[in-house]
Amino acid sequence: MKLRRIIYADEGKILTNGEIYGRHIYLAEGVSEADFYEITEEEYNKKIQREGKPDV
Repeated sequence: MKLRRIIYADEGKILTNGEIYGRHIYLAEGVSEADFYEITEEEYNKKIQREGKPDV
């Protein structure tokens, strides 16, 4: 059985690797938690407003 790693953002933050965004991320095989960093929810909301996407 393979284990799936889950990473969680701190309170008020969103995890991203520049393409994937979320408060918690289920890492796919071959994807490293080192690829992800946190941004503030405010930064995320500004980005999605520019792109016309719904809030998290």
